[in-house]
Parts: sequence; C-alpha cells; structure tokens
Amino acid sequence: MSSLPRKEGSTPAGSPMGPPLEPFPFSCAGPPENRTPKAPQSVLRRPFWMLRLLCSTMTEGAYLADDVFVPKIVWYQEGSIALLPAVRAKIRYLEALAEMLGPLRRARLEDRERLREALKSFGAELEALNKQLSRESAASKPAKVQQLQQSLKDKSKLFKIIEKGTSILSLGSKKQQMCPEDAYVPQLQSVLTEVQFIDRWVEQLEASGSFPKNLAEYLRRVAESLSVGLCSFVLSDLTFLLNRYMESSRKECCRGLPKGFKAVLS
Repeated sequence: MSSLPRKEGSTPAGSPMGPPLEPFPFSCAGPPENRTPKAPQSVLRRPFWMLRLLCSTMTEGAYLADDVFVPKIVWYQEGSIALLPAVRAKIRYLEALAEMLGPLRRARLEDRERLREALKSFGAELEALNKQLSRESAASKPAKVQQLQQSLKDKSKLFKIIEKGTSILSLGSKKQQMCPEDAYVPQLQSVLTEVQFIDRWVEQLEASGSFPKNLAEYLRRVAESLSVGLCSFVLSDLTFLLNRYMESSRKECCRGLPKGFKAVLS
C-alpha cells in the first residue's frame, strides 16, 4: 500500500485520506558534512577546542558530536536570549575577561619569567571572576526560573513550558534586567576567539619539547578555570536554546499536518 500523498483532485469522494498534504514551508536540506576537528590529545588544549566549536555554532553552525549538528539560528531565535538566566552578569563577566586578556597577551613565550607571573596573576583573577559569576547567577535566578530549568528535562512537559516561558521568567524579575540579544552573542564570539592565543602558546610549548613544569601548572590552572566558568555557562545556554529551537521546529512541523496527525505527534 503506497504511503505517497495523492495528487490534487485524485482523492475519491468520501475518502478518509482527506485533502493532499502541503509541503512544509522550510528547506529539506540536511546538515553539512561533518568536518569538525577531533579533540586534541592534550588535556590542556581541550577546553580551547571546545570553545572554538561553541564559537562556530554562532557563526556558521557546527557539530558538537558526530550526530549532533547545531545550526547558528539557535543563537538568534527571537526573544530567546532574554530567557537565559543572569545574562547581564554574564556580559559583565565577558567584559572583565576581555580586559584581563590584554595584559596576558602582551607576555611573550621567550620571557619565561614574565610569562609565568602573567599566567599566575591571570589564573587567580579568573578564578575570582568565576566565583563572582556564580554568586550573581544564584542571586539573580528566581525560583520560577529554577522550576522551568528543572522541567526542561521532562520532554513530555517541554512544549507547554516553553509557551509559558516568558510569563514565568518575568515573575520576580524587573524588565530592565533583560539584556538584548545583540549585546550577548557578539561579546561571546569576541571572547571565544580572543582567548585562543593561550591555546597557541600551549601548542608551541608542547611542540618545542621544553615545557617547564611551573608554566604547565599555571596553564593547567587557566584551562580548568576556563572550562569550569566560560565553557560551562556557554554550554548550558546552548542546551537551553537548542531545546527551545527543537520545540519551535516541532510546532511548525505540526502546523503542516492534518488534524488527525497532530494528536499523534503532540
């Protein structure tokens, strides 16, 4: 029995099939070929590799895993950035991190003593910055937001929660605390790109065959702090936005189906 839709006018009178299906109003093209570089073997370089992937999801789309492609539209959904928790605190974090990278960048690999002191100072400031973001995020997150994030794990409730997301998140928070999308995502792209010079340092030091233990320890401290802070909250935000995008796409898909199919898919 053929499952292909009938051409217009070919459905017999009284047929249970109803009118022919209309094509969906979006492209059926699949994701591009996966050309994502493999994770480096060096533990020190893996956080920077992940930060590059996250940046790519904002500029052109990228694979975060072999079977998980994230299109860049995920970051640019209308009204989505305002739903993320502690957006203003994260922007202050990114601004402070960008300022901290300036003095560190002026250090040179040839001057090992100056580089060691610069890394030591940067690592301590980054740890303090992570703690500050953690405090501000906890203080700015209303109980309703925590309930929403917990409920996002339950796929059966996700559709209804997303529809109520804006009204729920507005409870207990002021309108001026919402940050526009054009302030957050470009700042993220800038910092994720700028921080990569540290990865190039690690690559050069590992290739040289002479990697002083004190430098390795300070670089490990920096890599861990970037993973715990920057990488962690960007991944968390992306997870939220990706869930929202999938539910929005599902809703659009259901609009193109007959009513009988909607009940099955909802």
